[in-house]
Amino acid sequence: MPEEEFQPSVPIPPENENLGEEFSAEKIPVGWPWRLLLISFVLLGLSILTYAGLTYGYQPYLKTSLNKVDNQINDLANQVNVEDQEKLLTFYSQVINLKDILDRRVFSSKIFPFLEKNTDPSIYFTSADFSAVNKNLKLKGMTSSFGNLMQELTILKQAPEAANVLLDDTNVEKNKVGFSLTVVFKPDFFNQINQ
Repeated sequence: MPEEEFQPSVPIPPENENLGEEFSAEKIPVGWPWRLLLISFVLLGLSILTYAGLTYGYQPYLKTSLNKVDNQINDLANQVNVEDQEKLLTFYSQVINLKDILDRRVFSSKIFPFLEKNTDPSIYFTSADFSAVNKNLKLKGMTSSFGNLMQELTILKQAPEAANVLLDDTNVEKNKVGFSLTVVFKPDFFNQINQ
């Protein structure tokens, strides 16, 4: 049977005549895969050299330096005998314990400077009762008027050391106003050594 060439029944339009050229395989330049392979080998070689340098060069240097420092520490420890080391440890422990005690201790001596700074000249106190547990101060005193008493309460409430000020009682005796009040202090006021 003779081979016949296939003839389409519909003629191909002129714009699609180059259709076969558009679908042909793209040619890859010959040099590109070799360059990529060469770059990969260079990077692999640099990685191997870096690893070898760190393993066989830098790591022994670090170990030698560490051994030198360990030897210096041992020499220093041998210079101080065990008895002196125990004395130093005991002394250090005592200092730390003393610091903890002082940090928690209530410094009631701060109350008098507080009263001196925050008392109106027309007020005088007749008694004071301090409670370290509650961190408050109960004061009894006298003044010439209720206006002076209110001014004193305002001064105490505005003091940064006071958390609260409570007026407990008032009475009038012979043109004098008697009062009792409670000043509640902030907890950190007593714990600070210097203020």
